[in-house]
Amino acid sequence: MLSDNTNGLSAVSATDSELDSFKQHKELSAIGDTPMPTTLSSEIDDFISFLQTNSFDFAAGISVEKGLSYVPVQPPIPSSIPGSEIATTTVHFSRKRIVTPAQQLFTSMLIDMIRAYPLMMTRRETFPPFVHPHCYLYEGCNTFPQVLANCMGIAQLFVSRTNDTRPFLWATILAEVRDIMSRLGSMNKFELFSALQGSLLYLIMRAMDTGPQHSAQDFELVRAHEMICDYTLQQIGHHADPEVNDPHRQWKDWIFDESIKRVAWVWFALSVVYQIRSGVPGVPCRVADSTEGMPLPCTKTEWEAQTEEDWRREYYKARSSQSTASIQTFGDLANASRGSPAERHAKATQLEAWNAGIDNLGVLLNLAVYMTQS
Repeated sequence: MLSDNTNGLSAVSATDSELDSFKQHKELSAIGDTPMPTTLSSEIDDFISFLQTNSFDFAAGISVEKGLSYVPVQPPIPSSIPGSEIATTTVHFSRKRIVTPAQQLFTSMLIDMIRAYPLMMTRRETFPPFVHPHCYLYEGCNTFPQVLANCMGIAQLFVSRTNDTRPFLWATILAEVRDIMSRLGSMNKFELFSALQGSLLYLIMRAMDTGPQHSAQDFELVRAHEMICDYTLQQIGHHADPEVNDPHRQWKDWIFDESIKRVAWVWFALSVVYQIRSGVPGVPCRVADSTEGMPLPCTKTEWEAQTEEDWRREYYKARSSQSTASIQTFGDLANASRGSPAERHAKATQLEAWNAGIDNLGVLLNLAVYMTQS
């Protein structure tokens, strides 16, 4: 359990303070159209809906309302939280019912893949599939983003954690998240996106840690990620639309756009898990007007290209192989796995082409499709 005073920051009950670090801006009472709770129950499931998708029956309909817009949000300025311990529990991200044996299998496989992300974050050569090793090539970035450098160090603490070091680990993570939140208003769009990547990794760490968890801290991490996502997308003004061939497109611009899309897909994969486990609908961090129409991740060879010349070759190769019948969006992928055996056979060539080029994230989305249809 964290001590009462860790670098001036301590865990508190949301019912006592309504999480004072976020109270200073009344606009933060809602994220988009989703109201934010001001109290916590004994389980994070009451507010974990931020991690879940719109409908429990994914097979019936994946799309969300068109014309998705974001409500203006002021970056919060955290204040130190007064001391008052809360009870600890180990059930905030715990297992709940799985609907079918197939969903249980696919859920376990998906979680096992995501569980490796903190370890992957410890080395640039093995970054998780939503953090590009050359992300410092973003316009205006001459060095590796400090937020991600800090995340690499914290990931090393996470993978080597023990019961003795766990309190220090989570005190460090909370301090880092609060520092990010305090600086949102002064960050450029590249720094904001690095903050979004880091906050997603911290949320994954929280979900994967089996030690005692504090409900107020869980609430803070989930809420911070949603706020960072919402505020970042407002500032970037970016929606992931289907790509077109652009002979003048720069590698650094492509890395940024593709990374945004990949963060959204990892968040979506997590939301599928929580949706199935809890049955509570929610709104994930989206960068498109509908999940069904959102473009799929790029090929493995495009993402792993080490030079701009290599990337450009793979980029054009991938675009030249596309056709109107190829699998380009999540709706295409879901439809390719539906229907009668004859209908699926007709789409087999397109599905084989997709599977031949995917990386870790593509496998995650395949699992998500199977989970929503099982």
